[in-house]
Amino acid sequence: MNNPAALNGARHKDHVMAKATHCRWLDLLAVLGWIVSAIWPASANAVQVLPNSYAWGENVGWLNALPLGPGGPGLDVGANGVTGYMWGENVGWVSFSCTNTSSCGSVNYGVTRDVSGKLGGYAWGENIGWVSMSCDNTSSCASANYGVVLDSSSGLLTGFAWAENIGWISFSCAATCGAVAYGVQATAQAGTISKTFGASSIALNGSTTLSFTLTNPNVVATLTNVAFTDTLPAGLVVATPNGLVGTCAGGTINAAAGSGAISLNGATILPGASCTFSLNVTGAGAGVKTNSVTVLSTECGQGNTATATLTVVGPPSLNKAFEPATVVSGQVTVLTFTLVNPNAVALTGVAFVDTLPSGVRASSGSTNACGGTLTTTMTSIALSGATIGASSQCQFSVALLAGEPGQYTNTSGNVTSVNGGNGGTASASITVRIAAPIPMLDGRALALLATMLLIAALLAVRRRTV
Repeated sequence: MNNPAALNGARHKDHVMAKATHCRWLDLLAVLGWIVSAIWPASANAVQVLPNSYAWGENVGWLNALPLGPGGPGLDVGANGVTGYMWGENVGWVSFSCTNTSSCGSVNYGVTRDVSGKLGGYAWGENIGWVSMSCDNTSSCASANYGVVLDSSSGLLTGFAWAENIGWISFSCAATCGAVAYGVQATAQAGTISKTFGASSIALNGSTTLSFTLTNPNVVATLTNVAFTDTLPAGLVVATPNGLVGTCAGGTINAAAGSGAISLNGATILPGASCTFSLNVTGAGAGVKTNSVTVLSTECGQGNTATATLTVVGPPSLNKAFEPATVVSGQVTVLTFTLVNPNAVALTGVAFVDTLPSGVRASSGSTNACGGTLTTTMTSIALSGATIGASSQCQFSVALLAGEPGQYTNTSGNVTSVNGGNGGTASASITVRIAAPIPMLDGRALALLATMLLIAALLAVRRRTV
């Protein structure tokens, strides 16, 4: 066997794909680089110990599961399968999942893992073809009983894979290490966190649940001191009471009612396990609330970031005005209502009732307004079931007959909506005046008027005859 140190040389680096550093299932204890007990020591009985990231093919040499050390492109061993790549100086890249190249639509392949740790399925190498992880793939176990297994206690991958074009690939020297000890060992992968709101939107001052699920995807490693701090966006607070339900083993959950932060500290999550807890939050300010949080652990530091979005919907506003605002009894005035939606989403089920003052009266009837139903009686105006589009307004008017003279202030009931809650009222004032009286003449005035008209007529006749 050749020394595999050449895998870190210039040739394979030219082929490496950039990949963000993160704590992975197959960081493979390469943190200390080559752990070499002796560089080809003189003693024939000495053993060269390679970092736990190499498999061996009798016909192709070393295959590196972590070509550039921790964080480089390599294998990821997850709860249900294996993804990523191995690199061989003599064979190039070997892909363990079609997801690596987004080619599943044309060739759907990959390496699976069952609950016992046994791998199945196929890997693919451009230069070597298909690599079978188990004799179950070809129903050949009776004649060639082979396969690769993940030991859940040690994290070691053991056993053999088979490639038609290159023969056997050994994942661990196991009890027959001889002069070179090698193997592929899984180490800890960072924990994951997910979060969800119980509803996509709530009314202003309404509440919904916020749930967190933390998962340890490892088969071997326990994650300790699992923690996060979730700073809620402005306009979102922990509800009173907070309604906390659930725990994470050994952890402390802080979620003070009325505060803007939620935290978990000191939790322990066993391999393959998860924990979930939830609490209530209240929308104290309208708008779209995007909330992100990142999980941490002692073993792997920073894990993933989870994001969830909640829309807090404010109520509609209502305005009204009389035109004209001063009328004579018996004349008509028009009362105009304007409904405004300040939100980026539509408001539904918008409604209000306006009881008219005694100085004006409406005609009874029903019609459509703002996508809802407008109902009028002599003494009231009511709108129900209206819809106002996002960031828009609607307007309608009702003709009223002025009656009893006086000054009146008309205040509506609160405007409401199904998804935005309750808004305020609207007020407008009107003055109804008495009609100007027609002047009346008594008997003497009428006699005098008649005499004056007669004299005027006689004078007019005399002028015409002169």
